[in-house]
Formats: sequence, structure tokens, C-alpha cells
Amino acid sequence: MDTKTAAVVIDEAIKNQPKKRGCLGWLFSPRILWILIPLFLVYWDVLRAVPIRISPETTYITTPLTADGCRVDYFAGLEQLLYPPEMKTDENGARLLVRALGSESARLAAIGDPAEKEEREFRSKQVYEKLGLDPTLKPTLTYQEPLGFLRELEKTTGKDFTSELPYPLTVENCPELAEWLAQNNTVLDLVSEAVRKPVFFYPLTLAPNDERILYSAYLDDVLRSRSFVRGLAVRAHNRIAAGETDGAIDDTVSIFRLGRFMRKQGFLVGALVGIAIEGTGFSIEITGNPEHPPTFEQIARFQKELGTLPPQVTFDECMETERYSVLDSFQCMARGVSPGGPLVINASMASRIFDWNVMLRQTNRDFDVIQGKTAGPASIDDYDPRPRPWRMLLRSTRSLEVHKVMASLLVPSIQAAREAFRRLECSENFYALTLAMYRYNLDHGTLPPAFTLDAEGKPLHSWRVLLLPYLGEAELYAKIRLDEPWDSEYNRQFHETLLPMFQCPTKGNWTNPGQTAYSVVLGGETAFDDTGQGKPFPVKRDTILLVETLHNRNWMDPTGELVFEDALKIPTGPPRPDVGAGSFHVGGMNVGKANGSVEFLSEKTSDEELRRMLSCVE
Repeated sequence: MDTKTAAVVIDEAIKNQPKKRGCLGWLFSPRILWILIPLFLVYWDVLRAVPIRISPETTYITTPLTADGCRVDYFAGLEQLLYPPEMKTDENGARLLVRALGSESARLAAIGDPAEKEEREFRSKQVYEKLGLDPTLKPTLTYQEPLGFLRELEKTTGKDFTSELPYPLTVENCPELAEWLAQNNTVLDLVSEAVRKPVFFYPLTLAPNDERILYSAYLDDVLRSRSFVRGLAVRAHNRIAAGETDGAIDDTVSIFRLGRFMRKQGFLVGALVGIAIEGTGFSIEITGNPEHPPTFEQIARFQKELGTLPPQVTFDECMETERYSVLDSFQCMARGVSPGGPLVINASMASRIFDWNVMLRQTNRDFDVIQGKTAGPASIDDYDPRPRPWRMLLRSTRSLEVHKVMASLLVPSIQAAREAFRRLECSENFYALTLAMYRYNLDHGTLPPAFTLDAEGKPLHSWRVLLLPYLGEAELYAKIRLDEPWDSEYNRQFHETLLPMFQCPTKGNWTNPGQTAYSVVLGGETAFDDTGQGKPFPVKRDTILLVETLHNRNWMDPTGELVFEDALKIPTGPPRPDVGAGSFHVGGMNVGKANGSVEFLSEKTSDEELRRMLSCVE
């Protein structure tokens, strides 16, 4: 091979030699890409934190923001939503109580767990400042509820006062109670004055940190309201026993007003405290003393005051504050902070592996459905608990599935709360109907007959029609032709008149607005019979006047009232339309009594006990 040929061969060899890759060439080589792409996807879908976007679709409210401007300050937002303009004035009844009795947080700091003393004192200071009071102000009054007083008395006397407390608790069956009444009368008068102010609102308080988490807000003073109510109830029953009906009416109205105000405090727990307080009001036996029966004018005044109670907070309004709490919890977990409460997972991990914007958007949609703002199913309605590993691969589907799991934790409490609101409304209906029956008795000398009769002895109209003038429906009553049958051509125009006091909210889905499931019970021993004549008001004051049924009828229909034996068949298990007494409430039914109270009767009540309660005979 000559020199020229050798040079050509060498040039060809050099030309065909593989080129060396630079840094970029090495980085984008196929083998490296197979490594880098999965790592990038893991970072993008798992390790990368997705910031929350502040918008109506995600955070619901967009102001106020925290000091750093990076997140919504739901605590301040809730204060803007709830606090009345009169917060720092004496038009706020809560301010009067705190000034005289101190805050409950301060009381608990003095007697409670020493480890919590600093935090409770911190909260107490906030209560004073937000009410416009001097935090160094000392209480001028002290209060002790009846049961606490009797327990203290047991320690000093060795006598058993509390093992079997009589109901109602009065000086007559517990003479030692006279001392308690004397000691606490001034405080109960102050409570009655406070709840008659235009507003009554305790401020929300924060723990001594800068997280501003809603689930850390305590409601110590709200919970203390229950002890005031127990005191008012005891005093009301003592006044009833002594024939001081006007004072008993005032105490009962105070209980209802306090319950309404507590339902305005925000949070589900405040609403449930208010519902429990109003339940105590329904237990007051305002017409329970036959020796000192209330007059027509007194019951009329009572009904008028009940009609001027503060507006009810609806379930949908209560869910508005719960929405703030849940969104605040998600916002906390998105930045790696555990908020407390039921929606807690590993916050530091969850802050990166989920897209909290997906969760927040879906939460808002769910609350829109719960509050009736939009139609359609909530996300929990299509929740499938069966494992679907592929759903956890992408951040968006992973976030949605975990949201459904977390939402499922809230569903039982929301359902129970909704039923509590509905059962309270049903109790209010029974209370109004029972008082109306008592006023009819004072006007006519008897209870209303179960139905009226024509000249031939045929039923004309129901007892419900006869009660209309005593339920604020005198105008409707005047339009009905009482001398014609309830289903005459003329009277049929009133069949679908919506009268909420005759309908149980839990039943729902009424086929027409004129239906009712409230009934009296007919029988020789009960307060009503099938003769079309009104019977004397029962001397036995715990006699049941009114029950719920599972059978619907038109509110004007004079037929179809329960007979005594059918009423004893309280069903257990799923509702059965072929069984007499019963309701769509869980666990029992409401009954209205001759003593003016409303009681929730357990479905486990025996036939013997129900027979005794339905009977007018001792």
C-alpha cells in the first residue's frame, strides 16, 4: 500500500469513528432519559408542593388574608361574618354576664388543669378585650348550678341528695333547694335581663400561637350557658309549684331566647348547644299545676313572647360556618400544619402529595349541595371504598379520592345535625299545638273534640281546624265553612294550604302541602273519644294529648285519628305505614302532654308505660 492509499484509509477511519458526546449529548442520551423522566414525574406529581390558589372556587372567600398575604384568614373571616355591631356595648347581653361573672375560661383556669392555665388565661383576656372590657376586672357575682350545690351539700352533711333526683326538682321534694334559690336568684335575674338584650354573642378566642386555626377556637362561655339553663329550669318549676305562673313564663322564655342566641354563635357545636337548651324549654311543665292553672291571658302572653323570639338559625346557615372550618383545615394541611379535629392526616406528607385546590373546589361543591345552593349529588354519593390503585397514580385523581374518604368522616355528624334541627322544629310544632289545646280548653271548658259532627252524626271537621284561632290562623279559620263537610266543594280549596305546624320536617317529601302526620288518640281512657264531644282537660297532667304517626292524612280530615290500641304499637326498625304511633325520627317520637311539655318518647317504651301515659285516669 503506497503512502497515498494509506492516508485515504486513515482519513476514512477517522471519519467513521463514533463522535464523542458533550454534556448535553450525554444528558439526553436514551438511557439517561429513561432515568430522568420517571424522576421528574415523581417530583412533579409527588414531591412538588402545589400552592393554593385563592379564589371563590377554592378558598370560597378571598379576604381577609393573613399578614403574609399567602392564605385566607378564616378566623378573621368568621368574626366578620358573625360579630354584631353591638359587640362591645351593653346592648350585647353576653357582655353583661362576663362583666358580672367573669369569663368561663378564667374560671376554668383557676380550678382546672394547671397545664392548661396559661392558655385559658390567654383566652380569657381575649374575651374581655373583644367585649370592650378591662381584663383586670374582677367578677362581682358567683353562680353555682343546682346539681353542683346538692353535691357540695352531700359532702358536708353526708346525706344522699343526687342518686335519685326527682323531676321536676322543687323545694317541695327537696327542701334544701331553698338555700340554692336564695343564693343564685340574683344571677338568674341577670341572665334573664341579658337574654332580652337585642344581641347576645360571646367572642371567639384563639390559642396562644400565631396559627389562627378555627378548630383551636374554644367555646367555653357557650358551654357554660347550659348551667344557666339548668338553673332557670329549676326556678321555673318552683315558681309553677308556688303558683307564680308569670315568673315561670319569664324563666321559660329566657331559656328559649338563650337557646336561639347560642345557635347564632357559629360552629356546629354552638348550634347543638342551642338545640339542647331549647329542648330544656320544651320540658317545662307550664300548665302542670292543676291547683294553680295558668289563665287564658297568661298563656296568650306566653304564646306572644314565643312568637317574638330571635330568628332561628337554620341548618343551612349553620353549615356556612362549618364550611369555613373545613376549608381552613384543608388550608392548614396544605402547608404542613395539623389543624386538629376530625380531618387530620399526616400534614407534612399531605402538603406535597395532594393538589389541595382539587380538594377545596370539591369541598365547596359539596357544601353547595348540602346547603341547597345547587342541585345534584355530593362527591360522597359516588364514593366507592373498594381499592382502586390506579386512582392514586395521578395527583388530581389521588386528591379527589382522598377528599371523598375525608368527607365520609363528616357525613355522619352532618346527617345527625340535620336531624337534630328537624326534630327541634317538630318539637316546636308540638309545643304550639299543646298550648293551643290548653287555650281552647280555657275558652270552651273542654279540650277540642277530635272532630265535629253534623245533625246526622257524621264527622265534619278535624280538631286541627278548631285550633286555628289559637295558632295565629284566625283569618283562615273565618274562611272555612264549618257547617259544611271538610271535603265539600267549597272547603276543598283549603285542602292544600301549607300549615307547617302540622307537618314533621323529618318526614319530608310530602305528596301535597296539606298533609299531616300528627294525631290525637281516641279511646275511653284517653283525652279524646269518638263521640264528637270535647272531654274535660285531664287532671292527670302527664297525660299524652298528641302523638306522631306514620300514616298521612289531610289536615282537615276528621277521620283516621289513632285509636287507643293502635297507638300502643310503636314500631321498631324501619318505618311501617301500617302501624299506628311512630315517627320518622331516629329512636322514637314526639308527644305533647297536658302539662304543657313536649317529650321525645323512646321507641323502646313498653306498652304498659305508654298505656299509662295515654290514660287520663290515675
